[in-house]
Amino acid sequence: MSDQRIKIVSLLVERTDGGKLSWEDGFDEETFKVDIGNNTVVIAEKKKNGANTIVIRLYDALGKLVETFDDEDLPAPEDDQYYWYGAMLSLLESARRNALGADEVIDNIISGLEGI
Repeated sequence: MSDQRIKIVSLLVERTDGGKLSWEDGFDEETFKVDIGNNTVVIAEKKKNGANTIVIRLYDALGKLVETFDDEDLPAPEDDQYYWYGAMLSLLESARRNALGADEVIDNIISGLEGI
């Protein structure tokens, strides 16, 4: 099972960084979602046992939650126990920027400042 989860995270990172996914605001301010076919992926940062963790939830076409996992569920390399937290946090930040249109806002601000 963890191999499939790793593949999902890796592909989400790759496709998000490549501009192939359009993330949207999720259920609250710190949750973001993307539709993949008839299914939906939701990513959020949550507290677990007092520490931050990145959670991914997978929903089917009917909106039913079918899978949930976080960075601690994925096997990390021996020399970097926080590997998946870092990778998934980076994905969350990219999803946030994508959903909020941050790059467009930044470009508009730069253009505005250059025009002054």
